[in-house]
Amino acid sequence: KIRLLQAPSFDAAEILAVASDRVAQLDEQLRSGVGQRLEEWLRSQKEWRRARALMNDDAVEDFSGAWRMQERYDMERFLERLGFNALQRAAVVRAGQVQVIAKKGDMLHIVTKDVRGSSEL
Repeated sequence: KIRLLQAPSFDAAEILAVASDRVAQLDEQLRSGVGQRLEEWLRSQKEWRRARALMNDDAVEDFSGAWRMQERYDMERFLERLGFNALQRAAVVRAGQVQVIAKKGDMLHIVTKDVRGSSEL
């Protein structure tokens, strides 16, 4: 025996309208995300151009030399949250940090030195 069931009827226009609305929503979400990232990238490029212009400007002070860190705020708490024990925190806080800044052409060269070693930018 075969039993036939009546299939529910669908309104094609209604399904198309719902699908079209959903595609429009997804398209808007995609465009706003891409637009926001593009805007952030353009802003960062503008900031880099401004920084380069300032470095080339003779009115900008030359900060070349070695600079020693004199003050830190909440370093103890920061190190504690990273898992440093009390002895390690005391050593790091007392050790200090030195930044060596040099202007090489239109580039700024920064070397940071501390008890862990040195890093360059």
